[in-house]
Amino acid sequence: MSTTPALPVPVTPFTKYDFDTAELNRIFTAIQGKLVVFHQPKFTSWLQSTKHDIENFPYVQKALNDISSMFRSRNSSVAFLWQQKRTIVQAHIDPQTLCAVNCILSGANGTLWYPNIGSYEYKIALIDTKRPHGIRTSNENRIIFKISFFDLTYEQAVARLLDI
Repeated sequence: MSTTPALPVPVTPFTKYDFDTAELNRIFTAIQGKLVVFHQPKFTSWLQSTKHDIENFPYVQKALNDISSMFRSRNSSVAFLWQQKRTIVQAHIDPQTLCAVNCILSGANGTLWYPNIGSYEYKIALIDTKRPHGIRTSNENRIIFKISFFDLTYEQAVARLLDI
């Protein structure tokens, strides 16, 4: 009788890069008024930056290039995400992102949960975005700097992380 191998835990702490969170918060403050509703209408309490609004900030490009290089990714992008306090983003699968490095800039972590798997709190982590997951915030708005990978599965990224 064959068994299906267990999938890895969907959240892996990421400590291999020293994000300048003060600079990221400064950039977020500068673009906050330009955020747009997340592309899926059901997420109206979830806003994101546009590429146009952040592409001229050198630190954003540096972080994207550094992290993409670490993971040997040739197809990645970056965005700031904002979630309203005391809201829930229902379980979903990110449409194009295979996995991502999330750096939470707000004070409260919020809870990332995977149905039938468990809940995770983190400050900076590699996350599996191809398994259904949702987000619960606390009494504080949640701000994330997200680097999305489109050419790297979570399992591949975890394996590459071990080589860094």
